[in-house]
Amino acid sequence: MVEVVCAHHWYIEEAKDKTSEGVCKKCGEVRTFFNVEPHLEGYYDWERRRQTGIVLTKRDRMWVERI
Repeated sequence: MVEVVCAHHWYIEEAKDKTSEGVCKKCGEVRTFFNVEPHLEGYYDWERRRQTGIVLTKRDRMWVERI
């Protein structure tokens, strides 16, 4: 017997919080997706980093200039 595995095609709801729900268009499987990598949460909070004395790297400054 051959097990059929779905090659998922996710429809993910608009990002409004830390996570968004996604539904596979093919099989209907539901999964929760992070909108921000958990280990990076707060990393791009530039004002908080400045207030706490965390130095921005050259790469960080380049990123800030883009947004």
